[in-house]
Amino acid sequence: MFGIDIPKHLDRNKIRFDYERFIAHFSKPLYYVKLDYTTFPMAIYLFAEVQKNRFPEFESILYSDLSEFIERKE
Repeated sequence: MFGIDIPKHLDRNKIRFDYERFIAHFSKPLYYVKLDYTTFPMAIYLFAEVQKNRFPEFESILYSDLSEFIERKE
């Protein structure tokens, strides 16, 4: 399970979280709940099955700054 919160230094009203890209990062997403990150500090809860040989997809999120999933609005 992943609970992804938006980094606190970002203005949540000036960004866009790419839910689809985040979900696609995992080879076997099971269930997810998209949250309104402008209201709540969390963007998404995701349950995923990660095979032992695909552990890096899990580990990379643990150490990610999430910038690959966050775009700044203009």
